[in-house]
Amino acid sequence: SGEFLSTLCTLRDVTERKCAEEKLRKSEEKYRDLIEISPDAIYVVDANGICLLGNRASAELAGIPRAELVGTPVTDTYLPEERHLFQERLKKLKGKSALRFERKFVRKNGEIVPVEVSVSAIRGGYFQAILRDISKRKQGEALLAGEKRLLEMVAKGDSLSAILDAICRLVEELCSGCLCSILLLDSSGKRLWHGAGPSIPKPYSEAIDGFVIGPNVGSCGSAAYRAEQVIVSDIAADPLWAHYRDLALANGLRACWSTPIFSSENRVLGTFAMYYREPRSPAPRHHDVIEQITHLASIAVERNRAEEALRQ
Repeated sequence: SGEFLSTLCTLRDVTERKCAEEKLRKSEEKYRDLIEISPDAIYVVDANGICLLGNRASAELAGIPRAELVGTPVTDTYLPEERHLFQERLKKLKGKSALRFERKFVRKNGEIVPVEVSVSAIRGGYFQAILRDISKRKQGEALLAGEKRLLEMVAKGDSLSAILDAICRLVEELCSGCLCSILLLDSSGKRLWHGAGPSIPKPYSEAIDGFVIGPNVGSCGSAAYRAEQVIVSDIAADPLWAHYRDLALANGLRACWSTPIFSSENRVLGTFAMYYREPRSPAPRHHDVIEQITHLASIAVERNRAEEALRQ
């Protein structure tokens, strides 16, 4: 007749399951906290290379907002000709606890950063990759090797133009996208003349050869006159470039950082400049390179002038 008579209840003790779930939750929180405070970029990806999790450092390395990180293919950070290496490395990982290697990491803006990678398999068929930026180490190694080559050129008595040209090319290799120039101050201490600039547009280089320095004469003229570094991040908007702005922009030069080259007696011998085709400011690694390179240029110029004085 549909009359309610009774109810049958079955109760199961889920304390153990709840404890396990709580332990798992705390474990996941600890894991997330640990990867979040890590200075290294940490990614968790699936077998297809799709990012499932990433810390703040990984978003900074990729150069994208944190919210856009999940769902992106890790192969987007490979050079096009090296994308096949991702699956090859996962195959090599089988039977190993971790796989370590170095590769070139491509950021969102196209900048290439050398990284050291450690990949390990984790539960669920996923993979954890820890990436460390080793650009500073690589820069130091390349700079040390370059210094050795340049000092050998000085010791062998190679021409000053060849040495200064090699200095510019070394920095252009170390700092992607820059165009380097070295100008030498003449005996009057009033004019800067071409020393080296293998990548500087020839019309620009010829137009400024022998210009008179002053307190507001571009980056190099001002740096030589003031005996201090002059950083111009945007030539189009900086008053120092009022007389040379059109010339620089016509040749595609948008930023110029100029540093005096000093003698052992602290006299200005010339300037070392780094140009860029887009507005930009130097990073700490640029300052490290500039400091060492201007010292090498000083050795080469002083050696050359001492030999010239001896010949005279």
